[in-house]
Amino acid sequence: MTGSDASSWFDGAVRLLDIQRFDDARGTLASFDFGQMPFLPVRMFVVSGVPVGTIRGRHALVEQQQILVCLGGIIEVETRWQGGSETIALARPDLGLFLDRGVWSSQHFAAEGSILLGLGSGEYDPNGYRTEVP
Repeated sequence: MTGSDASSWFDGAVRLLDIQRFDDARGTLASFDFGQMPFLPVRMFVVSGVPVGTIRGRHALVEQQQILVCLGGIIEVETRWQGGSETIALARPDLGLFLDRGVWSSQHFAAEGSILLGLGSGEYDPNGYRTEVP
């Protein structure tokens, strides 16, 4: 996975990551090489069955980093950091969105059947979230 300057916001605190992809007549395989990620994932979560138009998230992780991947459908991720905001649409399983510590985000489930995969740098901590919008 690599970040590109054209796909980076907030001095790299938010950036797109290319995930290795293989296509053939049998379908598409997206391969996550943890050694190439900006952190070694400790936790994984999947959000599915979300009605179209629903907004999830609405928080920042205080001490952890995360990567968000849309496995199906379309998920629009609003990010806010140090007074700026940017919305990034995710619609492919071979594209991840890295969010550094302190980046506030919300996820708008924009299409039927949208599925979000999240990878976190630490164990779940219910006290590790900041919900106020910066």
